[in-house]
This record gives sequence, C-alpha cells and structure tokens, in this order.
Amino acid sequence: MRGRVATTLLVAALAVRGVSAESGGHVTIGAAAVFTDAVDELARSWEDRSGVAVRITIGSSGALRAQIMQGAPIDVFLMGNEEEARELVKTGHADERWVTPLCRNSLVVLVHTGHPVESPGSLACLLSPGMGRIAVPNLQTTASGKYLRRIFEHEGALYERVREKFFFAETVRQALLWFQMGNADAAIVFRSDVAGIEGVEVAHEILLVEGRPILQVCGLTRRGLASTRAKDLYAFLTGREAGQILSRHGFIVE
Repeated sequence: MRGRVATTLLVAALAVRGVSAESGGHVTIGAAAVFTDAVDELARSWEDRSGVAVRITIGSSGALRAQIMQGAPIDVFLMGNEEEARELVKTGHADERWVTPLCRNSLVVLVHTGHPVESPGSLACLLSPGMGRIAVPNLQTTASGKYLRRIFEHEGALYERVREKFFFAETVRQALLWFQMGNADAAIVFRSDVAGIEGVEVAHEILLVEGRPILQVCGLTRRGLASTRAKDLYAFLTGREAGQILSRHGFIVE
C-alpha cells in the first residue's frame, strides 16, 4: 500500500488533519482523495518556504464541493474533476479567474503482474475470462468513478457485458485495497493512484474521456479570495516546483 492511506478515507467521505509549521497562521486546502499523498508533500514544501501552516481536508470531490458550498473554512481546493469546480463557480463559491487546470491524469485498468489478459490496450480486456471480479470506485461520488461512468454511458454494450463483474467500492483506496488483497482480479483507478505500487501492470490506459483530457483543478474559494496567504499558496500550487512534486506522484504535468 502506497503512502499514507488514511483509514478514515475508507469509512468517511471527509477527513481533516493538520500539518505543523513554525509560525504565521494557517491556510486550509480541501483536496480530493486522488491528491492524498501528493498534498502532504506540497504542504510541507510550502510551509518550508513560507512559514505558514497548512491544514488539509481530504474527501471526495463531490463531498468537498458540498462542504465549501455549506461554508466550510477551506481556502484553496484541489478537485479531481472539472465538474465540481464549475459548480463552485456557477454558484458563486469560486471565481473562474482563480480556477485553473493543475494537471492531467488517466484511468488505468490494473491487473496483477502476469495475470492473463485478452485484448490488452483496449477496454475489451475487461471481457477476459480471467477477470472474474473488477474493483471500481463509486460511480456517483468519486472523480475517477464519474469519469468511468461517462465512458460506459458511451460504451453501453460493453458495460452490459461486464457489469456483473464490477465490485463497487465507496472510495478509490478501498477499491485498491480489495485488489491488492486478492479480492479482485483487476481495478480501474486513476494512474496517480498506483504510483509506487509493485507487482501490478496496466492492461489498458484511458487518456481521453469524450475526446477531452482528464483534468484536475486548483482554485481559490470565495473565502480564499480574501486571503493573501491563500493567494500565495495558489500561486505556489500552480507553479513549477509543485508541478515537479505532482509528477513524482504520477500526475501528468506539462
């Protein structure tokens, strides 16, 4: 299991933890679960250079969006998809001038090394006889699940043939845990979710959904717009050093 897999992510939609710093108050990042490992390193790097503490709230993109709309004290958000960020802008909880694509990702069909796969490099690999159970994250609440749902809306015939194989998890981490424990023959998750995991291989990678790249987004909330510290953190997160950190964690940064 890679990085810090918070137990609370397996049982709750939202978890909060703090990262210490020497002085200078704090800012709060609301990060989608896909950023769980990367955001810790991003926060430490920012604290080292600014002296400002970062508090981190982790949850699904949908849960974070709901929390922000309900007035949660979040200054900067990292969303796993564009949809939730657009909703924040639409409802006045974020300003589109302070929302930007941070990185790209891909969806991968993950199998154990050496597992027999037919039609590798195609979604048809899901039909392989050796894929008895396929762990997938919640199609309604997780960013990767929502992208996957859109794919299968356009691949209806394939979905009908494989749906009985799907083993639905509430979170990406739970899907990966089931897969790693041998309770599933495959898992469909973000590429960044498997960075550093050994003994696995990618049977198929999906870079585009409905002809568009899978974008993950950084933005300031309405609360963050009033904070110089939050604006400085936003500038750091969208800069070169943060991009290098994200790349190390499996995200695609250009």
